[in-house]
Amino acid sequence: MMKSFELLLNSAADIRLLSRPPWWNLKRLLVALGVLTGVLVGATLWIQQLHRKVEERTTQLQHEITERERIERRAAVEGERSRIARDLHDDLGSSLTEINLLGTMGLEGDATAGNECLSQIVNKARDSVNALDIIVWAVNPEENTLQSLADYLASFATDFVGKSGIACRIKMPVEFPPLILDGRTRHDLLLATREALNNAIRHAHAGEIEIGIALTDQLLRIHISDNGCGFGPNARRVGNGLANLTERLAGLQGSCKIQSCPGAGTVVTLELLLAKNQVAT
Repeated sequence: MMKSFELLLNSAADIRLLSRPPWWNLKRLLVALGVLTGVLVGATLWIQQLHRKVEERTTQLQHEITERERIERRAAVEGERSRIARDLHDDLGSSLTEINLLGTMGLEGDATAGNECLSQIVNKARDSVNALDIIVWAVNPEENTLQSLADYLASFATDFVGKSGIACRIKMPVEFPPLILDGRTRHDLLLATREALNNAIRHAHAGEIEIGIALTDQLLRIHISDNGCGFGPNARRVGNGLANLTERLAGLQGSCKIQSCPGAGTVVTLELLLAKNQVAT
């Protein structure tokens, strides 16, 4: 077998290249692997750094959210305290001052005047107890449901209207969905209902007052209707009762609608859209 040979050519032009060696050789493969390894290491380091920054930012945001929630809770508590203090001053402070004046007048007057003052003191004391009961109910966290509001309104209206000798009818479901209502909302809805009842008792000359409470598609609707004398659109309205109703509901992002016609009674409708996430736990 021939182990070697020698090829003699006249010039390089006598050589014709039929095919080139493959581009993908071992050297270039190693270079490519080195580049890919470098890119992979760099990407890994970048991802780790990015992950660390994300964790730091997440921790910072959680701290900011916690701090904001703490501030909001403190503001809510301070607001509730201010409201309670204002209610105590307005409802109880004025009543106690009047009781003191009536007591002084009773002591300085004769027996007849003393008996009259004593009767007024008893009435004022009863009103003060009722006002305190309303405030305690409004701030009680165990009463923060729609069911509690409906039950309290029904009981309050029956007692409030019954004292006037006017028949009172309550229309509402036996049970309401487990929705949460904060103290301010419950308190303002109760005061608005009381204002509407007071107007009906004092001005409508009605024989019957009906209280209706209903919830439809998250819309809470409370209507107070009477079969009294009613009033026309141009009637002179005494006091600020109706205006107070509108303002009180506007403060809750709700609305107050008043429909009346001479001889056909009056219907006051309080409406408040409840949030879908107000579900009691």
